[in-house]
Amino acid sequence: MYDRGHVADEVPSFARVRLGGDLDYSRRADLTALLEPLAAEHTAIVDMRSVRFLDTSALACLIALRREMRAAHGSARIILAGLRPEIARVFEVAGLNDAFAMRDASEIHAAPSER
Repeated sequence: MYDRGHVADEVPSFARVRLGGDLDYSRRADLTALLEPLAAEHTAIVDMRSVRFLDTSALACLIALRREMRAAHGSARIILAGLRPEIARVFEVAGLNDAFAMRDASEIHAAPSER
């Protein structure tokens, strides 16, 4: 599901996708399709509160999104919101902490018209 909104104490708007379940190789095509529209955005938020597991194929999809955003805009601002500790650890072990901004889900708010 996509929606628009803003990050607490920041002006720019964003597009957001909510993911859930197990993000593994069997869901790679679905994940790629879900993330693809975010490449056109300046800021993308991937709400991961409901993600229970992810493997390297999911990491590859997120890295591809980052690469596409950089190609389109010269930069990439991807915020991963609501990561469970075990999921955050995967990004840490993979050395991707600096590639993505990590935020608590409570910092992400719906656009004013959606409240």
